[in-house]
Amino acid sequence: MKNIILILFTIVPILSFAQNNCDNLVISCCTPNLDDPNFLEVEVTDMTPFPVEFFDYPGFILLDQNGDTIAKETVNYFGIGSNTQTHLLEKWQNLVLPFEGELHLFSSFYDSLHCIFPIIIDETNSIFIPEISNTDISIFPNPTRGIVQIKGEDLNKYQNLSLDLFNALGQRIYSSNISGDETVVFLPILKGTYFVQLYDKEKIIFADKLFLE
Repeated sequence: MKNIILILFTIVPILSFAQNNCDNLVISCCTPNLDDPNFLEVEVTDMTPFPVEFFDYPGFILLDQNGDTIAKETVNYFGIGSNTQTHLLEKWQNLVLPFEGELHLFSSFYDSLHCIFPIIIDETNSIFIPEISNTDISIFPNPTRGIVQIKGEDLNKYQNLSLDLFNALGQRIYSSNISGDETVVFLPILKGTYFVQLYDKEKIIFADKLFLE
């Protein structure tokens, strides 16, 4: 069985109250957490040139079109700053594709609603990641500045090994053949969050997130 990774970047808020800064937030939603499938990840960055703390003790709730809660965060941050934060939302029910709903941002431990972001996830906005990755294979450093090493004791046993890199929309943006039990790969891409997969012919033998900084 495979898990589906879903991401939608740079969401524009459909409701913005006068006292907040919703338009300056960059939101990435909604990625299943690789460590615990019961959680979804929401990444948020405040792009305000001189951030003022509008979102004290923030919390996110993901709702479907009927207003039913799909996932909710337990408040874990004092505020939202210029560095990207990963917020974990515990799933109350499964996220079924295609999905259309809203991401609500609250402050003060859910005392005040600040922003409502529309969320539309099509079935094509997905990347397939195997449930169990090959523990003998490692890709490092991660995060990286564009150069990674791929190492594994048993890489030589694969006859047609290749590496694919996917962006947030599930588009393949880089591909390379792999040979030997250790190799160095130069990634000519911009910083951000990506998904890397290693294939032997058409079989996925390793998959993980890769962060470029």
